[in-house]
Amino acid sequence: MMSKTSRIRDNNLYDTVADFLKDKIQDGASLSFVSAYFTINAFNALRDSLTGIDNLRFLFGEPDAVGGMDPSKTESKAFRFTEEGLGLRREVYNSQQTYN
Repeated sequence: MMSKTSRIRDNNLYDTVADFLKDKIQDGASLSFVSAYFTINAFNALRDSLTGIDNLRFLFGEPDAVGGMDPSKTESKAFRFTEEGLGLRREVYNSQQTYN
């Protein structure tokens, strides 16, 4: 189990992403976000912080688009999300076997 000082934000047990960002966003900042789940409610929670920034680049990913991918034409990758960050596992998945 992670400590309460975890850097992971799950919008539940370990703090919210909005609270984390409110503490980090500074006036005049240039921000870049990637999210498939950013909603009008998320914007409202960050409204005061976002109005003072100079620049925002936002890439919105559609979560339903993942279902339309053809797995036979896409190389599978596994990621680990840990306290140290997001990392690509050194494994290649094949329909026959898994290599480490």
